[in-house]
Amino acid sequence: MNQAQRTLRARLAALTLHATHDSREVTAPARRAFLAKFEAEVDPFGKLSPEVRTRVATQRMRSHMKLLAARSALARSGRAKTVTVEIPSESPSAVVAAVESVAGDAQ
Repeated sequence: MNQAQRTLRARLAALTLHATHDSREVTAPARRAFLAKFEAEVDPFGKLSPEVRTRVATQRMRSHMKLLAARSALARSGRAKTVTVEIPSESPSAVVAAVESVAGDAQ
């Protein structure tokens, strides 16, 4: 089976799965695990309350997604062949500075 056939088979399987089951339920374990990764990142020693940890982790996840979107936009624009950014975890201003440096490098 070649790559195109495998891709078609996988797409058919995914469509069948989502036609017969609630997508939110199917992806819930993966979404919980993804958020847990950010919770561990923002509170490695478990000192924050669960509510605060979840709120901060959600914001960190949103920051991560925005950075991925910025990288994607730069790559699609043709202005950058490769975009590499270290994701700082110290402060939001460090994340903003990283994104601005990538945008400045692409111009």
